[in-house]
Amino acid sequence: MAADLLRVVDVALAYERHEGSFTAVDGVSLVVREGERFVLFGPSGCGKSTLLQAMAGFLRPSRGSIELDGKPVLAPGPDRVVVFQEFDQLLPWRTVLGNVAYPLRVARGMAAAQAKAEALRYVELVGLAGFAQAHPHQLSGGMKQRVAIARALALSPRILLMDEPFASLDAITRRKLQDDLLAVLRAARTTLLFVTHSGPRHGRQPCRRIAAHGLGRASAARRRRAARRMSPRARWTLAKVAVVAALLAIWELATRAFHVSPLLFPPASTVLRAFARSVENGQVPGYAAQSLQVLLAGMGIAAVLTLALTGVAVTTRTGSAVLETLTSMFNPLPAIALMPLSLLWFGLGTGSLIFVVVHSVLWPMSLNTYTGFVTVAPTLRKVGQNLGLRGWHFVAGILLPAAFPHILTGVKIGWAFSWRTVIAAEMVFGVAGSQGGLGWFIYQNRFEMNTELVFAGLVTVIVIGLLVENLLFRWLERATVVRWGMSAPQR
Repeated sequence: MAADLLRVVDVALAYERHEGSFTAVDGVSLVVREGERFVLFGPSGCGKSTLLQAMAGFLRPSRGSIELDGKPVLAPGPDRVVVFQEFDQLLPWRTVLGNVAYPLRVARGMAAAQAKAEALRYVELVGLAGFAQAHPHQLSGGMKQRVAIARALALSPRILLMDEPFASLDAITRRKLQDDLLAVLRAARTTLLFVTHSGPRHGRQPCRRIAAHGLGRASAARRRRAARRMSPRARWTLAKVAVVAALLAIWELATRAFHVSPLLFPPASTVLRAFARSVENGQVPGYAAQSLQVLLAGMGIAAVLTLALTGVAVTTRTGSAVLETLTSMFNPLPAIALMPLSLLWFGLGTGSLIFVVVHSVLWPMSLNTYTGFVTVAPTLRKVGQNLGLRGWHFVAGILLPAAFPHILTGVKIGWAFSWRTVIAAEMVFGVAGSQGGLGWFIYQNRFEMNTELVFAGLVTVIVIGLLVENLLFRWLERATVVRWGMSAPQR
């Protein structure tokens, strides 16, 4: 007889609710032997999934014990890999092959090349070799569950725990995956505990079948028309150009139609000519480079501090309390209000500018990053715990990529705040020390009544903002959150 692998002895599991404690499981005992296929069958709501969560180590029994190989189960680990019923258990930022290879590197310590080769073997085993480079959002529900099974089997766990992984699938797909699972398990020789509420299959019921050949195939004429149409990205870019052109036209016409004094509001054409002259003689690029140097230094320091603060906040309760308190205290404080102290502490120079930029950027970036961390899907968190990730490995492997849409938004907000701060601060430094970047350029020309150059300085900030948004941030979005299926592409 095979040796006992998993022992559950008189286990009770209770939840605390507002109206009191609720016992979901009480007095359960069972034994799963090595190499066995164990099915835990029962109606919905009877506590099957709760018991499986306890076997995986996500829940602690209020009474009784759970042991694997004679050792108590105290936390999740790669020796008890769970295949969840939710479709969001895959890492959306990794391909099919990456989802299977990554756990082999972090949980088994394999080299990248070895992990990739081993992962490919299991991807082929579940019949998805042709989709190895696809991302999860490009797969059907059944294919996602195949990837989850491949990832679990690749880790060679002592026992595979499956929590109704086919419950959300249609009957035909569910039946096929059940048959495929049995074939894969025979090849892998893995112990299985399968939770289900579906009744046993007695036979196939007769049904009317409708052929559906050719659905989704476009005609040749339709494909030619689609090829001639402008791409969505090109249309989006053209729309933005049209908006800018319309605003310039309105500006030009309004100033000339109402005979606005050029000292107060020069026409767009005058400002653009002044901007072109300043670029040609190198005046604007020099001031802009000075401002960008300060801005990027401040944002870089703020990014490092953000990762440190939020990393501690999501891994410890004390860190969370510290971050929430600091953001409540300092986020409402205008950066420009710290200028007198900055001058006292760092003197006249870039150090004072960088300090106020860091203050203006740090708190919105920290809030967005922390919000992204705490809103990561519970299933993804459990996947990371199941792989044995802890501390900073958990933050870098699961939380950072999953929270990246929030982080990117925080960086965008920080970019805007930093420009406002650096321009205002440079104007103050220009008065005090006759040095600075675009802020000093704007202040100096305002003092000399060169209004067209004041507007040229503002146009420089706008042009830099448009370039960074449409080249850097848009490229970063397409390469990450859009590619991972975590955000819809621009129309």
